[in-house]
Amino acid sequence: MHQFARIGSQVIVGGLSGARGDIIPFGLASGQHAMLEGLNVIGMKRRKFTRERLATVRAFYKKLFHGPGIFAERLAAVQGLASEDPAIADILTFIANGKHRPLCLPAATGPD
Repeated sequence: MHQFARIGSQVIVGGLSGARGDIIPFGLASGQHAMLEGLNVIGMKRRKFTRERLATVRAFYKKLFHGPGIFAERLAAVQGLASEDPAIADILTFIANGKHRPLCLPAATGPD
């Protein structure tokens, strides 16, 4: 872990991964320089997330990290989704409270 980096609740980080940025709650990060690979779905299922709840959080994750436009625009667009699920509210609060380190983001992908 890099100094001042934060790890949210219910996160899983792959072995031998170096996290240089903040990892969102319920995140799954791995790699030599850890990148966000998705959500910790197995951990969420173990915590009794229903299928509907998982679908809601996954849809939010896709809009935030894989939607069109730049990250700041996508973040502003999903703010209203905080009331849909406590996990979404936790993620948005975690992002808003970040001060020292950048977010651990998914690897950049080319156009589909």
